[in-house]
Amino acid sequence: MVDCKDDKIVFPVDKGQEYTNILKEKIGEEEFEGLMVSD
Repeated sequence: MVDCKDDKIVFPVDKGQEYTNILKEKIGEEEFEGLMVSD
């Protein structure tokens, strides 16, 4: 389960959030949103 808080996608695990933030910066927020939807 993924929660959206303060414009950040929060994972239960800190490592997950760190990875997500890096991924967002690399591919861009729009690409990331599409990735989450397709998952």
